[in-house]
Amino acid sequence: MAYGRLAYESHNCSTDPALVDITVRLDPAKWSTRKKNIITRCIKSGFVDAGFKTVALVCDIMEANGIAYKHRRQYSYYNRQESVVIEEITVKPERLDELKAVVTAALKLKRATTTQQTTYGRSDGLMYEETQFLAAIDGEQTSRFWDDRKVIPVPKHIPLDEYLVEDTPADTQAKDALCQMIWDNKYITAIYQPNA
Repeated sequence: MAYGRLAYESHNCSTDPALVDITVRLDPAKWSTRKKNIITRCIKSGFVDAGFKTVALVCDIMEANGIAYKHRRQYSYYNRQESVVIEEITVKPERLDELKAVVTAALKLKRATTTQQTTYGRSDGLMYEETQFLAAIDGEQTSRFWDDRKVIPVPKHIPLDEYLVEDTPADTQAKDALCQMIWDNKYITAIYQPNA
């Protein structure tokens, strides 16, 4: 079946109100060594940063296997990464306020010292996530999509290791097992549930 027809039929099935879940099986044997390296690197580090489709795929695989990721970011032409967007839940609770304060200071300094025109004609030098983060910190109105995200755009020059929750032995074991399945060319299963 051609991919276009498969996508069309999958969409029809996935929008049926009787849908319980969708199970997707992937065969890593069809991936190149390069793709396997990228995927296993992302899984082991928890920093999922690659092309748009690869990021979505890796995150879906990790979520289906009960493995949390620390950061999800896809590369694109328009979005030159200057910050790493991490979820608050991946930060040590006792260091969360400190990290927010450090990020806030760094972003305000960046905004104050930027004078050149940047992406999308902005002149303050901040990316969308950075602008929304500062607005939320200052108690200003943010976009309705930002309010529920609970993320922090950490500039790349700020070391993250000391702030992030460390993997437990169980997390490390689950990541290693998943990566081994990929290198052994065993099918990987991801289950999608509506409204999950």
